[in-house]
Amino acid sequence: MGKNLSFKIVILCCLALTLGSLNIIAQHNVRFDPSNFKNDPEGFKFAVQRLNEGNQYIRDAEYQMALPYFLSADSINPNNADLNAKIGVCYLNSYCKARCLQYFRKAYSINNRISKRIHFFLARGYHLNCQWDSAITEYQLALKKASKKEKRAENFERDIEECNNGKDLASHPVKTKIENLGASINSPYKDFRPYVVADESRLIFTSQRPDSNGVEQDPSTGEYIQAIYSSSYKDDKWTNAQLMSPATVNGPDNNQSAYVTPDGKSIFVYRDLNGGDIYLTNYAEQAWQECLALSDTINTPFRETSVCLSPNGKTIFFVSSRPGGKGGQDIYVAHKVSAGSWSKPVNLGDTLINTPYDEDGVFMNPDGKTLYFSSKGHNSMGGYDIFVTQYDSVTDQCTPPKNLGFPINTPDDDVYFSTSDHGRFGYYGSFRDSINNIGGYDIYRVYMDAFMPKELVLKGMVVDSVSGKTLNTTATITDKTSNTTSTMKLDSNTGKYYIVLPAGHQYEVKISAKDFADYVYNTTLPDTMSFREIDKKIYMVKPKVMLASSSKRDSCIPNMTILMQRFNGLASDTNIVRAALQNLDTNLCLKEMKFMVQIGAYTTVKHYRYKKYGIKESDVKTFVENASFTTDKGKASGSTITRFATGSFETYEEAKEYKMKLIKKGIKGAFVIGAYNNTRVDLKQLLHHPMYQVQGSTGTGQKTEE
Repeated sequence: MGKNLSFKIVILCCLALTLGSLNIIAQHNVRFDPSNFKNDPEGFKFAVQRLNEGNQYIRDAEYQMALPYFLSADSINPNNADLNAKIGVCYLNSYCKARCLQYFRKAYSINNRISKRIHFFLARGYHLNCQWDSAITEYQLALKKASKKEKRAENFERDIEECNNGKDLASHPVKTKIENLGASINSPYKDFRPYVVADESRLIFTSQRPDSNGVEQDPSTGEYIQAIYSSSYKDDKWTNAQLMSPATVNGPDNNQSAYVTPDGKSIFVYRDLNGGDIYLTNYAEQAWQECLALSDTINTPFRETSVCLSPNGKTIFFVSSRPGGKGGQDIYVAHKVSAGSWSKPVNLGDTLINTPYDEDGVFMNPDGKTLYFSSKGHNSMGGYDIFVTQYDSVTDQCTPPKNLGFPINTPDDDVYFSTSDHGRFGYYGSFRDSINNIGGYDIYRVYMDAFMPKELVLKGMVVDSVSGKTLNTTATITDKTSNTTSTMKLDSNTGKYYIVLPAGHQYEVKISAKDFADYVYNTTLPDTMSFREIDKKIYMVKPKVMLASSSKRDSCIPNMTILMQRFNGLASDTNIVRAALQNLDTNLCLKEMKFMVQIGAYTTVKHYRYKKYGIKESDVKTFVENASFTTDKGKASGSTITRFATGSFETYEEAKEYKMKLIKKGIKGAFVIGAYNNTRVDLKQLLHHPMYQVQGSTGTGQKTEE
């Protein structure tokens, strides 16, 4: 990125209104003359020295270098019109553009002829501070006084149009929350271009900070070169950012993160080479491999700045300034022909995306439809604004883009925006004095509830139900609506899975592992659904054929695999059952453990008629138990209660299925119970029953009965 590229600043509207309401009061111009500093000759000497040093930089348009010198001089003499104007110009060409207004106003109040362009400077200051009406007034004055050359150089009509756009967007702000990612990510220097991996466990971004591992200063600007950093999310916080491999990810010159695949194993890098090209590095053999330039189909002698892939990796979107575009930088799309080879890129201009102005920062949400990008065109309120559109992969067409609105967008550059895999959060760099600013240009996270994609996200872990260990598993996703199937291999080290299912389709998700029964999930997602996320730990169970073995079935040995099969479905979290069964008495006899269905409980039993439900007397077992209760008059009373139960099942699932049949017959209060050695066991007590020798409570609070 060029040294003068700047980014957007959000200023609270209340601050903007306060600044706009101030009257410009004429002040006396204090020149840098010894006679004006008789009481502070040393301060005068210091101010003049700093002023001269700043002038040397500003003559070469090195505004960022000049600014600290001018601010030092201003601390001694804040009432010099020329110095205030120079500070305003430096801020206008910095990452903190909005701060220019107070200095331009001060310069104008001291000398209203300080510059022929003062009305334009004031207009830019008001514009950047969301003071739309004041900005329009000053733009109109600037236009009236501008020469023909200035009118050609400055598009005043477009500036006024942007102010009207901003006025409209700010009148109905988006309900959202924007938060600074904190000091472990952000530095006193510029931090930008953030990307998170699928489960948001890692963040990769670009920074211009100094670093002991080799990040040096650019001798022409005095700024540190741009390098790529990484941070992990652990214990509900981001770890301190670390410079990524200087030998592969980061080259000797400027490097910027251009895109990161959801699995975090491929990083696209922008480098200031050959006019600006995109490179790719992959993680393999426990290390980041050499960073290689993309093919000549993507890279050209012109500038390619931004890139992203579709979820299936078969479509690439990128930004280029190559000839033949709609104007400036445009977004292009190409499709994979073979490994590393892409079809001829197509300009997205015909889809109403590209404009006569610049586009940049393209990013596709993992739903394969939602495409984010930044543009200086459309209804931008100033500089780059972030837009969203829906992309059709069949036709390469997009819906008319929608501005993400205020306060996500601001009157300055909002660009290089990315989202989390589920799209709930957006990440980007911005200057926001009002939101815990750390170093000027920081990385922020914005809640995207108003823009959430219509999709279902399935995530969690897959483990062995007996050992709790992770498995080598494969997820097969069948889209029954489009009759397509995709397969993904899950990470055997972490056991984590993350599956995105766009709305409007019917799906079957099958998790498979060798020697285990498949886990199958079916769902139909209507077009009208809102975003949903299901976080579920999947416990893989050995095939039920093992349960059919008579030697195992009749054994008194508490085999864990068979126990997990028999108790499968008892608790919403299988881990509860697994943890409890690990503490069973080794003398427990498996063949004595049964599941039954209770169909009634009475203190007087002679009138109970289970036969009317088609249940044979021989199929009913009674349990007579002592019971105590309190009468209406508050006196304790003792009696016996007879419970009627039917069926005898080895697995909870079989008992539950039978229970549902009885309910359909009219036994509304039927529920599953446990039985051991002809003793009834309530399911709510099953995992804590003395005869099961479970030590203590599971402490989970999970429901263990229907």
